[in-house]
Amino acid sequence: VANAPARVVTVSSGAQAMGRIELADLQAERRYSGQRAYSQSKLMNILFTRELARRLPPGVTANAVHPGFVASNFGKSNGGIYRPLWSLFELAAISPERGAQTSVYLASSPDVAGVTGEYFVDCKRQRSSLESYNENIARRLWEERRGKDPASRQDASIDQMRMLAFERLAGVPLLAGNRCDLLIDGEA
Repeated sequence: VANAPARVVTVSSGAQAMGRIELADLQAERRYSGQRAYSQSKLMNILFTRELARRLPPGVTANAVHPGFVASNFGKSNGGIYRPLWSLFELAAISPERGAQTSVYLASSPDVAGVTGEYFVDCKRQRSSLESYNENIARRLWEERRGKDPASRQDASIDQMRMLAFERLAGVPLLAGNRCDLLIDGEA
């Protein structure tokens, strides 16, 4: 990130609360469960965001967000009993526009211009799981990743960092505005 002010918004999930980091089996090669892997990855998103926030220069912020249970194609490829159950659960899902609201708020609102290293739900700071505050695990995961991803190195070029950011944002609509209620009624 070359110039301040700038903001990084990482999408996580409430599932992070069920996540556990097993440093000896990060790739779940010994014991795999789809739900466990998903929860762990969402916890890692928060740990990554907090570590990034510690490393960014002044004027650049990084925060994580839980968008809510959004009506999307997530989970539709699950087979067996999960397919009809997912259709039932989806009745309670929120629209993609409503799900994007907190991300848009964090990316654009002057209310959070200096806030960094936090977790947000419904445009409000919220405590995430206890493990998500473990700076030692965050640092170890960051270092583990350094050797495998050139864009996560401290000496990565600005272009590499931008490419990583765009990859992380793939599929997220970029919307203008700076109010949390921006997307609820469609008015700016």
